[in-house]
This record gives sequence, structure tokens and C-alpha cells, in this order.
Amino acid sequence: MRATLLSAVILLALAGMALSQDRRETSCTTDPGTKIYSNVKYVEEAGDVIGLELALGPIISKKVDVLLYVYEGTPTTKGMRLTGLVRGKTLVIDDTSSEHLVGSSGKDIVYELPVKISGTWDEKQFAGTVQINRGDPKAVELRRVEAIWLWASKR
Repeated sequence: MRATLLSAVILLALAGMALSQDRRETSCTTDPGTKIYSNVKYVEEAGDVIGLELALGPIISKKVDVLLYVYEGTPTTKGMRLTGLVRGKTLVIDDTSSEHLVGSSGKDIVYELPVKISGTWDEKQFAGTVQINRGDPKAVELRRVEAIWLWASKR
């Protein structure tokens, strides 16, 4: 009984953290000035979500804060936080996304993932290349959407 109660409390705490993380990460989709570009697709046969989403914040002094969402099966609420430079309608990102994890020993682990993005955008699309973790650059065409996939799918 005690173990069941403890498990229920832990589950509730984890659910609360997940929900607060989801709201924090996806709230940018409703901020004025945020532009979201996506090529995300739902594969019904497999139940998978695949693709990329790029959420560009307001441009301030030629700099832009960016959230990059990478979907490889399971939707994620956590975007990679990056900073890019804007010249006209050209975006260049050469940044590192850091994720803080806790190892099995309880020790903090910082996982760094280099990300390079370059391309052009307008009100309808973003076209360019994305390179994650020194992999091969991949050509992408992302269309403008109102919200990130996970946020839009909850409406």
C-alpha cells in the first residue's frame, strides 16, 4: 500500500513537471512576432510524428532566439534553444544546444549538441539546410504554420 501511494505521488509529480515544461516550451507559439515553420507529418500506420519545426522569435539587433523541434517518432515538448543571426531574409545559426541530465549515479551531465542552420524565409516558407551533431547537412523546406505540432494537436 505504501509503495503504491509513493508511486502515485511520484507519477503525479512527474506529470505536473511535464505539463509545466510543455506550457513553458510551447508558450512561444502564441507570442506576437513568433514565426513557426514546419515540415512535420503524422504517420498514421506507425503512429509516429516525424520532421522539424523552427520557431523564430522577434528579431532584435539582427539576432533571433530560436527553438528547433526535432520529431523522430515521439513528439517532444522540448525544443533546442539556439541563437541566430539575421541578414535581410537570411538566417544563419551556428550554435550549441545544451541539455542538463542526471546520470544514474546522481551526477549532473551536460550533453551538448552542435547545430547549424542556414537559409532564407518569407511569410510562407523557410528553405535551407539543417545540420545536427556534425551529421550531413540536410536540405529542408518548411512551411509557415500557426503553432508547433504538439501545441496545435492539443486544440
